[in-house]
Amino acid sequence: MVSLMAVGASTASSSTFPGDGQDRDKKRVIELTLTFTGGSELPANPPAGTVYTEFGTSALTKTGQPYGTWGYQGVVLVNQGGGVTQEQAVGTFNTPEGQITAQGLNPRNTLRQAITGGTGKFKQASGYVSLEGTGETVTLHIFQP
Repeated sequence: MVSLMAVGASTASSSTFPGDGQDRDKKRVIELTLTFTGGSELPANPPAGTVYTEFGTSALTKTGQPYGTWGYQGVVLVNQGGGVTQEQAVGTFNTPEGQITAQGLNPRNTLRQAITGGTGKFKQASGYVSLEGTGETVTLHIFQP
C-alpha cells in the first residue's frame, strides 16, 4: 500500500480551466494512477515516530498517458492499534506542467491534504488532494486565481 502520493489507480485529467478572459476562479480536477517504484513502505502496526518515504511514477487514469513522478514522506504521530494511525505527511507531484506540493495531518488511508503551492502552470495553486480506501485513487482538486 502506498500512502498519499503512492497509490495504484485513479481516473484521468478532466481539466476545466476556463479560457483567457473568463472568470478568474479556476478549478481543475486531475485524477491519477500512481505506481510505487521505491522507498520504505510503512510496516504493519508502526510505532509513533516511524518515518517513511515513497516515490514513483504517475499516469492520467482515463488515458494512461504518463504524467510525471511523485514523492512522499510521512511520519506516524499516533498509532492506536488495529490499523488506526495518525500521520503528518508532505508530498510533491512533478508533472509536465509543473510541480504541485501538498501536506497534511490525516488518518492513514483517508487522506485529504492541502495543496500548498506549485510551479509552472500550477503557480499560486491551492486546493486539496484526496485519497480513499487502500490508496487506489488520487484526485488533485486545484484552484488558481
